[in-house]
Amino acid sequence: MNGYYFFVCCWALFIYSTFLMEKQSSHRIGLAVSSLIAIIVSPLYIYIGSIQISWSSFIILFYFLLRLKDMYLKEKLYILITSIGLSMLYSGLHLIELYDPVMIMINRDLFYILVCVSYGLILFSISEWASCLCTLYIGSFIGEIVIYYVLNSLGFQYVVADMSYLDILSVCLILLASTGKIAEIMKELTHHILTNKENTAYYE
Repeated sequence: MNGYYFFVCCWALFIYSTFLMEKQSSHRIGLAVSSLIAIIVSPLYIYIGSIQISWSSFIILFYFLLRLKDMYLKEKLYILITSIGLSMLYSGLHLIELYDPVMIMINRDLFYILVCVSYGLILFSISEWASCLCTLYIGSFIGEIVIYYVLNSLGFQYVVADMSYLDILSVCLILLASTGKIAEIMKELTHHILTNKENTAYYE
């Protein structure tokens, strides 16, 4: 996908947080700034020791860690545990991909999108899509680092959290956010219908 979904998602988040989001929201400025910086630094990479990491993915990780800081301790612990679980699943599937010829026949981007979204929806309710995305990003990022060390020990080069990775997570964001918003709309619509029925029954 080569960054297409990542750029679309970042521009959409920037426009939404700048012009459409409530000005009183505590996440408005952080989301707008992080999205814009992630777009600007997308061609650049940072080296931490021998690890080559996309600057954009590093900025997004920093944003999610700031979001994590504002959560309750119970939420932090749950996200930490689920992130570790996802990192093991994510890195394990990537390593199986190296040796299993069946994986060559599968669209890998679609496969990892389905795995990540399914993992999130199993462990989080639809209304918790923001926390779910936090787990998906942090967990998969840790998984990327695990993959790097394994492949590096075998003599292979690997860029941690490259554009393909960001595309996969961007599609996950779109799917989870859409699902969450649809669920909210359906909940409000159901509440509105039930309220109208109660009022109608009362006047009758």
